[in-house]
Amino acid sequence: MKDIVEWVQKLLPWLTGLPFAPKVAVSAIIVASGIFLLLLIWSAPPKKVDAASSVAGAFGTMDRATVRFGLTLGWELGRFEFVDGSSFPEARAAAPSIRQEIGQLLDQDHFSTAVNALDSRQLITAVLTHYGTTDVQKHGAILLGIAAMRASIIGASKNEEHNAEMRNLVFSAIKEIDARVLPRKEEFFTALMTRPPHNVSEALAFLDELAGASK
Repeated sequence: MKDIVEWVQKLLPWLTGLPFAPKVAVSAIIVASGIFLLLLIWSAPPKKVDAASSVAGAFGTMDRATVRFGLTLGWELGRFEFVDGSSFPEARAAAPSIRQEIGQLLDQDHFSTAVNALDSRQLITAVLTHYGTTDVQKHGAILLGIAAMRASIIGASKNEEHNAEMRNLVFSAIKEIDARVLPRKEEFFTALMTRPPHNVSEALAFLDELAGASK
């Protein structure tokens, strides 16, 4: 502190001897610096943003029933996508029961479109179009369920091109989620690829972990 006082004492004679214009300029700099310092002192400290929670987006604070409904419906739509019209008899045999489960979920939510005559692509389009215009949170949860189901089968093929294509499909679903529900899509995708869930319960646990929740 003593050194600072001595430095100011030496500086004052030089400042007082300046011509008018430079003295005004120096005075303006000193005043502006003082105002800036006061703003730093009195302004509220920046809020700490939990990175994991922000990656999870609105899913961490969304109504639990909404998230579970959307994830379950999306997961079943993702399953139906891969068995509908499959070349494998076992997969085709599973399609009717999956379609029935989807129909029951939609009936519970008063979805008016009949699903029996729709193939997987038509059904997914109809569901996403409906919820995309009526309930953006359910829409996001459904897309997350589709993405999680697709992520769960990455690595099942020994063909890396097939796995890369599946990763692209995962991101394509995440990318369609409304930014108000999931703003940090790339980071969310990276987190999902690090630990892909294998069922709806694991998908819920994944969201809880990102949001820092202990439910």
